[in-house]
Amino acid sequence: MVAVNTLAILVNTASLTVGTYKYYLEVIDDIPMVYQSRKADINVGLHLTLAQDLLPEYHATAGERVEMYIQTNGGLGDKTYTWYRNVGGKAWEIIPGAVGPMLVIDPAEESDSGQYYVVVQDSGSTVTGLNDTVVSSTATLVVEKGIPVTTNTGLVIVVMLTSIIGAVLLIRRRALLNK
Repeated sequence: MVAVNTLAILVNTASLTVGTYKYYLEVIDDIPMVYQSRKADINVGLHLTLAQDLLPEYHATAGERVEMYIQTNGGLGDKTYTWYRNVGGKAWEIIPGAVGPMLVIDPAEESDSGQYYVVVQDSGSTVTGLNDTVVSSTATLVVEKGIPVTTNTGLVIVVMLTSIIGAVLLIRRRALLNK
């Protein structure tokens, strides 16, 4: 009769560099007879890292579009992005619908002022079930009152102010020339 035993070997890939590793099991019985399992290849890819972090601060005028962006490298499988915000010193809350590498706030309002960060997780190893997680730095968003120049109203106001200032300067110049 042949004895059958099942053995699982867990490999901590976090300590391995990128590459392919071969594993096998060797058993020597008391005869001594050597038994060797088939070789198993373990491919270790790049671990998830943060290639581009959030800026420390973002500034906007109410009504403008704000984009916060991060970039990651490596990781296994799909990545999930979970954005958080802390407005007014309250507890951190997940931002619903923010599921990618870019958080867009359009149009920004004064109530959007606060702190933001994102957690990225890869889908991990199908063998070990372990995954990598990276966390961005915390960014501060400051949204101030005002009429942004990028809106039609803002552009009209800038054109009007420029016209008025130009007219006043032209009148003064003519007055100086007539003296």
